[in-house]
Amino acid sequence: MVWCCCFSPDGKKILSGSEDGFLKLWLASDGALQQTLSGHGADVSSCCFSPDGKTILSGSYDGFLKLWLASDGAWQQTLSGHGDVVRCCCFSPDGKKILSGSDNGTLKLWLASDGALQQTLSGHGAGVWCCCFSPDGRKILSGSSDGTLKLLFATDGSISRTDQQTVDIDMQHVEVTSRDIVNKYHILQAAQLPRLSPYLEYGVDIVSLDNPFGKFMAQLVISTAVGHRESYRSALYCDPPQLDIVGVRSVVNPRLQHLYQAKLGLLEGKRRPGPCSPIAALSHLKVPVNMHDFDLNEHFMFHGAAPSTLEKICKGGFNPQRGGEATGKLFGTAAYFAANSSKSDDYTEERTNPLARSARRTIIVSRVALGESFRALRSMKDATKPPDNSDGMDFDSVWADTSSNGGCVDHIEVMVYSEGQALPVALVDYRHADDCACAFCRRRP
Repeated sequence: MVWCCCFSPDGKKILSGSEDGFLKLWLASDGALQQTLSGHGADVSSCCFSPDGKTILSGSYDGFLKLWLASDGAWQQTLSGHGDVVRCCCFSPDGKKILSGSDNGTLKLWLASDGALQQTLSGHGAGVWCCCFSPDGRKILSGSSDGTLKLLFATDGSISRTDQQTVDIDMQHVEVTSRDIVNKYHILQAAQLPRLSPYLEYGVDIVSLDNPFGKFMAQLVISTAVGHRESYRSALYCDPPQLDIVGVRSVVNPRLQHLYQAKLGLLEGKRRPGPCSPIAALSHLKVPVNMHDFDLNEHFMFHGAAPSTLEKICKGGFNPQRGGEATGKLFGTAAYFAANSSKSDDYTEERTNPLARSARRTIIVSRVALGESFRALRSMKDATKPPDNSDGMDFDSVWADTSSNGGCVDHIEVMVYSEGQALPVALVDYRHADDCACAFCRRRP
């Protein structure tokens, strides 16, 4: 993934930085690669030329800024001090100062001549994602994932009161835009599968809730919880569950990932030139598609399982032949997934040995490749595979629409009938809040 790019001041060169930790210099005239600059230990998140075009500045996830000669790409200096991901950096208009912003919410001013730290500016309540100087170099503007812009004097870092009115204009739009950017970044991070290598081993690892992957998975579970019927066939719907996230764990299983990616290849060969029909009702769960990848309708979906079954699924994968054994087979013999975390919540315990309402529970979040999916409006209890399309080719999966849209279920369900079509990627641990009044808490001991 390329995180940043820019032209040189004379427009003759292009600079880019990417997730592999490299910077690359290109000729703008024909796109020929001139040089590869290496030295960062993680993604290069920001890059720019000095105003005279002689120096390159880069910022990285490794927490460092680096200065390079634009003529030959030679490393000149490393600026350290942020201690967290550097999101943005720039030169002052006269080229004498450097400004950078970090995930820890601080801005830093440096001397370009020797990299000496001049000042640390604080005030944002979250990461600083963008920063710049005013054209005269007297003021600094920064934007943060806390939803605010800050306008500061470059001389002493104090807030510019004279322009406070300008900063406050359309702040609601700024907040929404900032939040959307952060959410998109989180889902992009969550969508990255680990690079397969001979050294990659199966593992279930704790992920910080401050990590983009952890944040995304936690928010996905909370945001998709909805109300359910008080009891079977009841007309009364209870409040959505109030869930407290305890932790998030990533699931890495090279064998299952090989199987899943092989299945993606088979589906692509079957569906090209495509595209697969999008499912509007599941758009909020869609896995982002890389520019050169074929869209196979991959979605993040939920699967509820009793504690005794979790590790079996993480290690062995989803077995469609056993799907529905404990909960019924309204849509045949398949692996079942839910679009709402609260639907899966109902299956996080043994029917014969229910957990206490305050017990810790776990939901599996999976990537599911739906391909060309059949919209089911009635039950398919005898199904062992998706039905055939009008062209005689079978569908790749089935999704059941809700009764409010002419279907037969309260909440959307997804079924896949082929092994390898779903990949467990995360375990989200949670509890119901003490004051939760959802349908399940009303029935649980």
